[in-house]
Amino acid sequence: MLKFKQALIAFFVVLALVSLVTILTPSRARGQGERPPSNVNVVNTPDVNVVNAPDVNVANTVRVSEPRREAVNVEDIFTGDNGSAAGILFTVPPGKQLVVTYASASAAVLAGQQVLTVVRAVDGGGGSFSHYLKPVAVNASHFVASEPVQFRVDAGTRVEASMNTNNFGSNPVTLRVTISGYLVDVPQQ
Repeated sequence: MLKFKQALIAFFVVLALVSLVTILTPSRARGQGERPPSNVNVVNTPDVNVVNAPDVNVANTVRVSEPRREAVNVEDIFTGDNGSAAGILFTVPPGKQLVVTYASASAAVLAGQQVLTVVRAVDGGGGSFSHYLKPVAVNASHFVASEPVQFRVDAGTRVEASMNTNNFGSNPVTLRVTISGYLVDVPQQ
């Protein structure tokens, strides 16, 4: 047991001396030194043969799952002298469908009037649907409304706009309406 004890003491003495030398010895990092950079040659690279690689063209990408879109931005001004104004903004061409994504309106009326603004789609058979914009008074005689919308209008259907005030009679009004969206092709059946 005495030899084991002596060996263990000798081990810890040597460990302490090595640790002390390591801590007290100044050192500096050894890198590549002051040599200028040089070229590196890579050897034994395998040949890689890529087959059936797709042609990738990031510019002018087309989404196959969506029909081609043709932008539509229409603005018109309608006037009236009896407290109302109305007119046709756009007629959807044959073979197309209009997707309206934004509608806005501006109305000028006599001071003190209230305004109701409507964007309406009317088909040739007399069927229609209406979307009522919510006008906000800018001052006593000027109202504005604008909002994102989402409705589809079929081929041959007219998109109309109208405005009424709460006072009919000799009451001049001006309505400026803008719609934005896009046309898509209607699939042939």
